[in-house]
Amino acid sequence: MISVSSAILLFVILPALSLYGYLVMLPSPPLFASVCSPSDPHSLAHQRSSTSPNEPRASQQSNGYASASPYPRVLVVVAHPDDECMFFGPTITALTSSNADKVFLLCLSSGNYDGLGSIRKKELVDSASELGISPSHVTVLEDSRIQDHPHDMWDADIVAEAIRLQVSHHNIDVIVTFDQFGITNHPNHRSAFHGVRKLIRSGAVPDPTSDQAQATTASSVLAFSLDSISLARKYTSVLDLIPTTLLAWLRSQPQISTDEGPNSRYSGQPLVVVAPPWHVQKGFRAMFRHRSQLVWFRYLYLASSRYMLINELHQIK
Repeated sequence: MISVSSAILLFVILPALSLYGYLVMLPSPPLFASVCSPSDPHSLAHQRSSTSPNEPRASQQSNGYASASPYPRVLVVVAHPDDECMFFGPTITALTSSNADKVFLLCLSSGNYDGLGSIRKKELVDSASELGISPSHVTVLEDSRIQDHPHDMWDADIVAEAIRLQVSHHNIDVIVTFDQFGITNHPNHRSAFHGVRKLIRSGAVPDPTSDQAQATTASSVLAFSLDSISLARKYTSVLDLIPTTLLAWLRSQPQISTDEGPNSRYSGQPLVVVAPPWHVQKGFRAMFRHRSQLVWFRYLYLASSRYMLINELHQIK
């Protein structure tokens, strides 16, 4: 008779590892590539170029409306230094492996709750470099109205305005942030989501190259949130691929991403990003850059969290 440990090995661990190996080997185009493909009627670039049919093409291109590049400009919005590698590592490394020049990171606070803000800002820049984001593409806000605190919700209008400035300045196509539960239910994480959603629903995001005529709209910027899952699944590492894949199948097979990203045609389905081992290693190295935060339970997190390997992204509407 087979033992319980043998059954777990044969029917849970080995299938999960096999599935991981299979997904990692799947060829796929860059993450979010469809949003900047002007030939794809589902893409953001096509929608932008279609919104102003009488606008000169040169003007459209200068604003990114009809960019021929398959790589969108992506802004990852986090609440604190270390969020980027603890939760968004698979997404960021998938993006930077394709085109790091178009990936930007906005941290809404310096994480100064314990008085370590200046240290943590430097650690964030070092961590982002490990993930492939240039230091010049990292912005850390120091706003007295949105400070790191475990019990404070931030004003969504303030957060939305801070994000709007970054979207406008960098001509962003896609925003990635937390969902309404913030992975850990941290109010600062949840505030990031509410700020992004308010921006998306608000209307206009002015283009920085013009005061009037040439303006993008928030509705033409896609925003995605990182899915929060139950505690039972959160710390199962690679084993969570089994329920993740099953749920993906039940949702009519959303795009599944590995090293280079999901299927290029965005259909509104969730995007599942699976980090290959070499990207997971980058996530580990990035976390070790946050030396001020390396308390004992962080090591347990690194060893067991599915967010080091898997991200599931849902569109914010």
